[in-house]
Amino acid sequence: GASFTPSGITREEVTGSRVYGWKGKPRAAKLECKIPGGGDIGLDEIIGWENITAEFQADTGETWMMANAWQADEPKNDGGEISLVLMAKQSKRIA
Repeated sequence: GASFTPSGITREEVTGSRVYGWKGKPRAAKLECKIPGGGDIGLDEIIGWENITAEFQADTGETWMMANAWQADEPKNDGGEISLVLMAKQSKRIA
C-alpha cells in the first residue's frame, strides 16, 4: 500500500475569545510507499535519490506527479519490501 499527501497549504485555526479564521503554511507533497526489494534497485541507490520524478496512481484512478522529488527518510528493507518516503516542493494531478 501507499499513502500520498499532495502539496498545498496546511491550515490551522486561529482562536481567541472566538474562532477568527485560519492561518496557513506551505506543505510539501509526500509519498510513503513500499516497492519490491531484491531487484535492480537497492537501498544504497534509494538513499541517494534526489531530483527524481515520481508518479503515483491511487486506487481511485487519480495520477499525481512529483517533480524534483527527494528521498526523505531512511529506507528500510523488511520482508522483501523496501519502505521509502519521497517528498517534493510541489505535486500535480495529471489524470
